[in-house]
Amino acid sequence: VGALALCYLTIVVRLLRRAPVPALLLLCAALLTARSIIGMLTGSAFLYFLQPSLGNFVIGGLFLLSVAIGRPMAGRLAGEFCAFPSGLVEHHRLRDFFRRVSLLWAFVFCANGAVTIWMLVRVPVTEFLFLSFGSSTGLIIVGVALSLWWFRRSLQRAGMRLRLGIAEATP
Repeated sequence: VGALALCYLTIVVRLLRRAPVPALLLLCAALLTARSIIGMLTGSAFLYFLQPSLGNFVIGGLFLLSVAIGRPMAGRLAGEFCAFPSGLVEHHRLRDFFRRVSLLWAFVFCANGAVTIWMLVRVPVTEFLFLSFGSSTGLIIVGVALSLWWFRRSLQRAGMRLRLGIAEATP
């Protein structure tokens, strides 16, 4: 309930401030809403914990679909996390990077879903909570590390340098 309320509060605050609502936030709110409704209606711990795993497959499928239609989701989501100079995302090396990293995240989400469902079926709920958190976190950390390494490598191959921070004004 707390996570769901925070999601909707964030959306409302952004709308009131006339700020854009990130697609990731809308997706999170939709998935949390569905999970909460099904969990409350059924009272089943199995169904409650099954939903995020199924959601992982949906998100993995969306990443795959985005590559298939030529609009890698990683490229669109990257703009919500980092401010890229205009035209940077269209560079051929970075387009290739976003295609490959979208495939990586499709694999991460599908693997996460498969491992979590396997654990949900095989281990008691108390152990499941601990193990699923550890395995999900581990997969995500590996995905983030590979994504960052791949991004830096793609920039280097394109002859670009990555500088973090605020650009300084020159006189």
